Parts: sequence; C-alpha cells; structure tokens
Amino acid sequence: MLVYKWAQNFRENGGQWGLMTKSERRQAQGFPTRASLEASLPDDPAELRRLAADLLVDKALLAEELALVKKDESVLPGSLTNRQKTQVVDALSLEFPVFMLLEHLGLSSSSYYYQKSVLNGPQPYAELRLRLHDHARRGLYTYGYRRMWWALRHEGIRVSEKVIRRLMIEEAIEVRTSRRKRRYSSYEGEISPAPRNIVKRDFHADQPGELWLTDITEFSANNGKLYLSAIIDCYDGMVVGWRTGRHPHHRAC
Repeated sequence: MLVYKWAQNFRENGGQWGLMTKSERRQAQGFPTRASLEASLPDDPAELRRLAADLLVDKALLAEELALVKKDESVLPGSLTNRQKTQVVDALSLEFPVFMLLEHLGLSSSSYYYQKSVLNGPQPYAELRLRLHDHARRGLYTYGYRRMWWALRHEGIRVSEKVIRRLMIEEAIEVRTSRRKRRYSSYEGEISPAPRNIVKRDFHADQPGELWLTDITEFSANNGKLYLSAIIDCYDGMVVGWRTGRHPHHRAC
C-alpha cells in the first residue's frame, strides 16, 4: 500500500515532489512551520535569554504605547514624540533597564534626560492655564479658543491663538455647543398634504388674473425674524397682494 501511495504521488506531482510528504513539501516550498521556526532559534542558552528579554521589552513598550493612545487621541501609534517616549520610559523604568527601553524606542540618552528635566521642571504658561480654566467656568464652558483669546486680550494678556488652542487641548477644556435652531425653509418638504398639481408646473399665463403664485420669504431683523408672504401674477409678475408676520404659518394675504 505504501509503494502504491508513492507511485500515485509520483504520477500526480512528479520528480522529487512525488516522493515527499506534505510537511516536507511545505518546508521545501518555504512555508513557515513551528519546526522551522524553532530550528531558526539560536542554540546558545545565553542568546535565547537575550532574545526573550528583548521580546519582553517590546511587549511592554507596545502595551504602554497603546495605553498612552487611549489617554490622548492626538498620540500617533508608532510615531511618538521624544516627550511621549520619555513618558513611556518613566512608566516602565522600575521593571526594565532604562538603556534597553531607550534602545528599543530609538531615543538617545541626552534627549531622554533633557525631556525629563522639562517634564519635572516648572510648567510653561502655568498662570495662563489657570486663567483659561477661570474663563471657561465663567463662560459656562462655551468659550472656544477665539473667544478665549479675546477675553485674555481685554485683560492685557497677549498670546497667540495657536498657544491658547494647544493649552486648551492639554488642559482638556471642552467647549459645550448647543444645537443651532434650523432656519425656516419652505423647501424642506410638505408639512401638510400637498395640493393638487393643477398647472403641471407650467407657470405661463396668457392674461392677467389667470394664474397666481405665492411663497414665503424670511428676513432677519434686529428684533427677530420677519416673514413676507406675497402673491404674484404669472402674466406680468405684478404683486397682487402681500402680508408680513412674525411666524411663517400666517395666512396669506
């Protein structure tokens, strides 16, 4: 039976492939297997320990980077700034050697200690950050960075809008926005059953008084909205009558 199987494989696959098992063919074709992976590992126990240590560091760095992304949506995975890398190193410095963390992150020791001194030093714009929180509370958290810039400018504090915007993001000062009331529009659809299309969208008239049209127009005034309802004669465009009101649902003239 075994000889028959070999002969069948030889006929189907031909040459040396016909005399190989499936696992041997996969290995010969370059498909990775557990055995090939284990065979590629070094035999030296010390080298294996170094490899395991590197993998543990990579795993911890990846987990800390993902945690940083969850805290701050502006963080780009795989593109950490030196400041963010320093924060990751400080978070893992009690578990792993600092030099290994720096090596895996591609951060030089000089850049690390510089960023560390900046993080531990006095916070820039400390007074301005307090003023931003104060204005945000007084404005019921409705001030955007432009309105905040004007409020600070009236106090004699001159700083760019970009700085204010960045500080508001860093301080997590959220701006509450109310849903703007939609303007009235006669094109939003019928709120009642549509009338019969008697004229078939043909607005031509051969004599005065044959066909009239009406519509409502909205105007913005200082003390509110004003609505104008006019009746137009399709013969010559003359205004037959008109009426104004505070609401768009008043009867036509």
